[in-house]
Amino acid sequence: LVNHKILNPTKIQEQVIPTISPSDLGLKLMLRSDKKALKFEITNIDGIESLDYQISYLKGINGEEVPEGLIGEVRVKPGDKKIEIGYREFGTCSSGVCRYDKVVSPVKVTLKIVKTDGKVLQAEDSIEL
Repeated sequence: LVNHKILNPTKIQEQVIPTISPSDLGLKLMLRSDKKALKFEITNIDGIESLDYQISYLKGINGEEVPEGLIGEVRVKPGDKKIEIGYREFGTCSSGVCRYDKVVSPVKVTLKIVKTDGKVLQAEDSIEL
């Protein structure tokens, strides 16, 4: 019979990411005129190396509210004056045909910002349709 001992099971730690206000970033959320897509820009990009973004909302399907979202990443290149993300559709598009979601909540944008000094910050903003 072999005697087994469990050595220090690794603990999963939740990382607390410091937040930065959307206004400190110069974050501006803009809806397309038909309110079926969103774009955003960040004008204060000093010291930003890259950012991950998540656009999330609830969509109505058969009377239920279902979470939906899209993600992306942007790397800041030397000489960039701002970060611009073009319109992201609330739905799916294929061969030029789009099927739009029925958005039933504010649209939230969550940013994870990686600074050139290695610091990681988070910002969040939302917009009503």
